[in-house]
This record gives sequence, structure tokens and C-alpha cells, in this order.
Amino acid sequence: MSSSPKTTMKAAILEGIGQLTLKQVDRPEVHNGGLLLQVNACGICGSDLAALRNGDPFLTFPQIIGHELSGTVIAVGDGVSRFAPCNRVTVSPALACGKCTYCRKGFTNMCEHSLAISSHLPGGFAEYMEIPERFVNGGNVFKIPDNVSDEAAALTELIACAINGQDQGRIDKGDIVLVIGAGPTGCLHCELARARGAAKVILSDVLEGRLKMASVFGVDAFINADKDDFLERLLEETDGIGADVVIVTAPSAKAYEVGIKAVRKRGRIVFFAGLSSLGGNNIVSWDSRLIHYRELSLSGACGSTATQHGQALDLLENGKINTSALISHQFSLKDIAKGFEIAESRKAMKVIIRPDWK
Repeated sequence: MSSSPKTTMKAAILEGIGQLTLKQVDRPEVHNGGLLLQVNACGICGSDLAALRNGDPFLTFPQIIGHELSGTVIAVGDGVSRFAPCNRVTVSPALACGKCTYCRKGFTNMCEHSLAISSHLPGGFAEYMEIPERFVNGGNVFKIPDNVSDEAAALTELIACAINGQDQGRIDKGDIVLVIGAGPTGCLHCELARARGAAKVILSDVLEGRLKMASVFGVDAFINADKDDFLERLLEETDGIGADVVIVTAPSAKAYEVGIKAVRKRGRIVFFAGLSSLGGNNIVSWDSRLIHYRELSLSGACGSTATQHGQALDLLENGKINTSALISHQFSLKDIAKGFEIAESRKAMKVIIRPDWK
């Protein structure tokens, strides 16, 4: 006699600021045109840490969070033909409306009416999750290549965001690229810059431990901004002119301020890390003459498009990303609090939650 289908599941629910609770909740059902996934892996993002500590204006409590995910299809809704049970998939978590001014121009990550997993819809820190028809039909669901592991596939969204940042910085062959911030995103940017043909990649941080962890990512020079004279060391590494491209991945106003001093004339700066508005930490002071007289190009980078998600999956399939070094810790869903603790400690690279682990 077969057992009855499971009707409940474990999920990590963000119930308020500082309140991430593991609960038994109803398992979602699959609806017409949609998919039901068993979640295989879900990465802890900096935005998850920020939502836990400070809240998120786009998130309404309570919510199952987690948007860097991979899973296996266990059921398909009526009308689904491109996916079938047992397909492993990853999901671009923000669905664009396709109609607003930005969508019509192709800037779907700037959509004014986007619908996002982990903010508006339940996310991946759970045993199961539903992918609605709109995401399936919108091209936000991607089959995972056979040679890409579940945990590596969970990095796809992060890689897509980094691709967006590098597109903004227009990184090209021969560029000298400085990355400020040696966390997992900073290390990923170093790898992507190298893959795009950068002639030299320089990585800076204030934590020596982070710089040591980053030694396997093809970096040419390291600058400990807490011990070294940052600008003096940078000029030594760039023949006295500064970097062609600076990517700031550290969520620090000071990093923003020093970044603009580190770029050469007519150089490009990408502000990849978001700053918290708490306590005025998002206020940055610049000498505007640097921008004017040096003809600098400044750009933010926020999110990614579904197209960039596909590009990220191609990089994983072709072995361009050192996922084994990027993923430093994995935890079961029941130990998600430990996962968040180690992610916040800055003693880890990428932390992955595996709901199927016991």
C-alpha cells in the first residue's frame, strides 16, 4: 500500500526583524501551468542577512525567504510541456512585467512592477516550493546541466548579478580591474573579470583572513586596506595611474569613497554593494572634481535579468567558476540559524542551506 502524499513541510520563516523561525507549515500545491519543486540547495545572500537584521521594504512579514536556489521538479501543473518530474532546475527569482518603460527597453531588472521570490512569494529556505505559471511562461526557469551540482546551481543567481555588474563596468580584454571587498561576491567578480580578459586583477579588503581565503581565485595582487597605504599600493600595481575598472562589493560608505580615488582618468566604477540607510550609513562624501575633471563613469548594479541568469548557467556548465572554493559551508535546514551566524561572521565564503540534509 503506497503512503499518502506529504502535506506539510519544514520552512524557515522570517516573522520579523531578528526573527527567523523554523516551522512545520502546509506544503504548497502545484497549480495550472506551474511547477512544484523539492528544494535541493539555497544560498544565503547578503540581502537575506540585511532582511533579518534590518527588514526589507519589499518584504511583508511573515515570509519564507531565500532566492538563490536549485530544486527538482516533483509535479507539473496542467499545460506544462517544457518541464517534467525529475528535471533539476534553477530559477531567476524576479519576474518582470514586460510592459513598463524599463522592460520595453530591455532593462527588466529595473522593472517597476516585478514579482520576486523571497519578497512577494515564498522562497527556497524550505523543503518544497511552488513556481507559478507566470515564472514558467516568463522564461525564468532553467534546466540545470547534468555536470552542474545542486549546490553549484544555487550560485546561478549570484553569478547573474555579478554579470550585470561587469556589463555595467564594460570590462574588456587588457583592463586592470580592482575589486574592493573579498567576500564571495568579490571573489566571483575576480573570476569573471579574468574570464573576460582582464590583464590584471587586484583584490582589496580590510580582513586578512578574507584575503587569504581569496588566494585561489586567480588574483594578481592583494591589498590589505587596514595595514597598507591603499592608494600607494594601488598605484604601485597600476603604473601610477589607477585601475581601469573598480568594482565595490563591500557594503561600506568608506569603500565607496576610496573607490572613486582608485580609478584612472576616464575609468569606470561599479557600485555593486548596497548600503544600509540605518544611521545614515548610505551617505557618501566625494570631491566632485574627481568625477568632472577625470571624466569618470559611475554606475550602480542591482539584480539581474533572466537572460543573464542563462549566461551564468552557461559559465557553470563550462567550468568557468570555481564553485568548490566559493562554497565554504553547507548546513541542513534545521541548522539554518548556524548558517546565518557563519555567513554574518565574515569567516566564510558562500553558505548553502540543503533542505534534504538530516
